[in-house]
Amino acid sequence: MQDFRNLRVWHEAIAFAVAIDRAIAKAARGRANLKHQLQSSAESIHANIAEGSGQRTDPQFARYLSVALGSTTEATSHLMLAREIHVIASSTADELLAQTGRIRGMLINLIKRLDT
Repeated sequence: MQDFRNLRVWHEAIAFAVAIDRAIAKAARGRANLKHQLQSSAESIHANIAEGSGQRTDPQFARYLSVALGSTTEATSHLMLAREIHVIASSTADELLAQTGRIRGMLINLIKRLDT
């Protein structure tokens, strides 16, 4: 067990969820379902990191991190669609996609560390 608040990836995931919330507030009207799915996947990342950190074993924690990784991939896909259909401005989407890339890399590295 470890304190999720000490994990850099959790802080990055929180910052990402806040950035998504702000981007959605500025987004074009319509596509409420896409916006909801994007917000949900973004919020799932930090939540799964936090929940997993409370597990008793490293393999259990790694399982939650894998779920967070899946949510990162889901958010990436939603962002790409939102950019393509002009729900979110391209420049904003590109910045958010860079964040998902950083989070993805951090999660993969942490999972690898736990698996050794």
